[in-house]
Amino acid sequence: MVILPGSLNLTVHRLLKDILDKSSYWSGNATEYEVVNIGKTKFVPRPYTTDLLKIKLSDQIGKQVFDLAKENLLSSNTDWINIVKGLVIIPGKTDNGAILGFKIGGDSCSVQLHYHTPLVSGYQKDSAIFKVTASYNQIQGNYAGSQLAKMPANKHIALPSAQSGNLAFLQAGMGNMIRVDLPFLKHYKSLKNTAVNRAYLRIRPFRPSVTNALRVPQALYVYRCDKNNQFYVSGDGTPLPLYYLAAASQATGVSSRYIYDYVANDEYYLLDLTAYATEMIASETDDVGGLIIRSGPFSSSSSYRDADTEFSKSVDRLVVANQHHSQPGVKLEFYYTYIKQ
Repeated sequence: MVILPGSLNLTVHRLLKDILDKSSYWSGNATEYEVVNIGKTKFVPRPYTTDLLKIKLSDQIGKQVFDLAKENLLSSNTDWINIVKGLVIIPGKTDNGAILGFKIGGDSCSVQLHYHTPLVSGYQKDSAIFKVTASYNQIQGNYAGSQLAKMPANKHIALPSAQSGNLAFLQAGMGNMIRVDLPFLKHYKSLKNTAVNRAYLRIRPFRPSVTNALRVPQALYVYRCDKNNQFYVSGDGTPLPLYYLAAASQATGVSSRYIYDYVANDEYYLLDLTAYATEMIASETDDVGGLIIRSGPFSSSSSYRDADTEFSKSVDRLVVANQHHSQPGVKLEFYYTYIKQ
C-alpha cells in the first residue's frame, strides 16, 4: 500500500540578490526575495513518476525579456540577471506534504520563454531556454519542544545524548551527525602484553523511530574528528575517514550497509573500529580524537566537500539510544589477547 502525501502549494518569487555574489552556500543560508509571487501551482506528488513540473510565470517578465532580446539588449547572462537575479520556489506555510528532490543540472531545470512573431501568412511560434546555472537548498529545523531543544548553536560543541533523552540523532540535510567517543578503552593501556584483535560497533536503530515513511539510511560512514568536532583532514583538505586496519596501499574508509539478519530476527549496522581501538591503546598522549558517523561520504571532486553529496541533498534520519536508555542501541564488541607472563 502506498500512502500519498497531501498537496503542495508552491510559489515562485524573484530574488533580490544574485546568488552568484557568493562562492558557496550552506543549507541554513537564506537569500531575500520579493513578497509577491510571480507564479504558483498546486499538485500532489506521486511516487515513481517522471512527469515534469511546470509553473507558469508572470507574462510581465516574459514581455520584458522579449522586448530586450528583440533590441539585442539581452546578449549575456549579466543582462538576464539584471532582470531576474534568481528565483526561489517555496512551499505553503501550512503544507503538510512530502519532501521532494528536483534535478537541477544540465537540461533538468530551466526557464522557457514562449513567443510568436507575425508573418505575412500568420504567426511563427518559438521559444528560448535559460538554463539554471547555480542553486542551493535551504532547510530549516525547529527543535523547540523536542529532544534536541538544547542543541548548541556552536557546531564545535556537541550535545551529549544524556541531554537529549538518552537518544542520539543523525539528520542529513540539516547536517546533524552522531559523535562517538570510547574513553574506557584507555584502561586497557595498563594491561601490558595486550593486543587488540577486533573491535566492532554494533548500532541498532531506536525501533519506535523507524516507520515505512521514515526508514533508516542504507549505509553509515565513519570519520575522524578532534575534541572540537573538527574533521581531521588530508593534505588537500579532504576529511579523513576511519580506515580499516590494513596496509597503507589498501586504505579503505570504514562503512557499513544496513544489515537484515533474518535468522536472528535482527537489524543493525556493524562498523569495524579495530584501527581506532588499536591506536587509542597504543597512543602515549590519549589525543586520538573521536568518531563522527554520517549517512554519506564526502565528495573529493569539489573544494566544498559536502557539495552535491547524498548527505547534503537527502533527508536520511537515524535515531539511536545510548547505553543508559531502556532500549540501548549501541554495543562495542571488543576482542583482545592478553599474554600472561
